Amino acid sequence: LAFPCTGGYKVCLTNPFLTSTTHKRKWNVLIETCGQVPQKNLEEAADYVDIIYCDYKHFSGERHLELTGKDNREILDNIRWIDTNFKGDFYLRYPYIPGCNDEESAIEKFLEFAKGLKKVKEVIFLPYHRLGFDKYQGLGRVYEMGNMESLKVKDLQFLKEYENKYAVKISVQ
Repeated sequence: LAFPCTGGYKVCLTNPFLTSTTHKRKWNVLIETCGQVPQKNLEEAADYVDIIYCDYKHFSGERHLELTGKDNREILDNIRWIDTNFKGDFYLRYPYIPGCNDEESAIEKFLEFAKGLKKVKEVIFLPYHRLGFDKYQGLGRVYEMGNMESLKVKDLQFLKEYENKYAVKISVQ
């Protein structure tokens, strides 16, 4: 089966043709999102989506605002909505970024939150990478992560030790 993938709910939800048509053709639809969309968009698309990968950056609304320019209330509300209402497979991802969300307390708050969700198939930690560097240069923007090196999957394997404590399946990708 084909897996059409779109980079976020905004792309997919501004084009209902994409989700409804692919589903009619028996294609699986996977969406990667940060969850920063109106909940009504989730409600409209949920029946046409098979898999959701939702990123979770920081539990603290203030720190999330500082890091991304937006607070996280809508994102957390949408994650809860997905957990309660979505019928497909739901994966919660944590982009692990040194100096931003790598402190033990932030990770433990995230895992405590994930533990309270019923439908999360797996928690996925994503090592920081520099893949956005060229994009920033092309846009003439400053890459605020400086010369920080990309992390490797092996650098985050210690996070698997949290599996038993929080009773959630954890992978590092």
